[in-house]
Amino acid sequence: MDDQQSAASVTPEDQAKHREYAGEMQAVRIAEMEALNELPVNEVDRIHRAQREAFDWWEKSFGIKVRDWRKARGWSQDDLASELNDLGFEMHQTTVAKIERGARPLRVSEAVALAHIFGVPALAVFNGPGPEDEPWSAKRMREHLEFIEAQAQQVKDRLESVAKDLAYWESSKAAAADALNRAALRADSDATEA
Repeated sequence: MDDQQSAASVTPEDQAKHREYAGEMQAVRIAEMEALNELPVNEVDRIHRAQREAFDWWEKSFGIKVRDWRKARGWSQDDLASELNDLGFEMHQTTVAKIERGARPLRVSEAVALAHIFGVPALAVFNGPGPEDEPWSAKRMREHLEFIEAQAQQVKDRLESVAKDLAYWESSKAAAADALNRAALRADSDATEA
């Protein structure tokens, strides 16, 4: 994205490129799935088990992140369970321990609640590298989204910087106007006294 281009200026051409890319990646994914149909049954079973392990990797990865976030705050598993209970999720320390080990499936609402508790975006658990054996198409799509997210973050950082600069200059303008006004009042007062 060009430094001068803003997030609000996504053109129809850009949207068409994203749709085309998504279509290409889905075509690759379909080809990957069709290739499975040509393999012997025992090989397909092995691949399906490996795919399941790749999906389970996300659960374990999420658990590790939750544990790291919790420990970074100096919280016990009981403390985290208490935070979740305060949001209406009945949790015990043992449940938190299972989540951190990736031994308990997590509901989407629980994942979002955990993100809320730790002050991170709900999708933060999916950032970063995926499992080593994820399908090529899934890896490429994830990398593409991570690239777009990084670009959006750069624009957000620039906007925050510009907003701070604007606030500084607006307050400087107000201070200068106030100083000029006070000086003019003094000059008028001095002129009337003289």
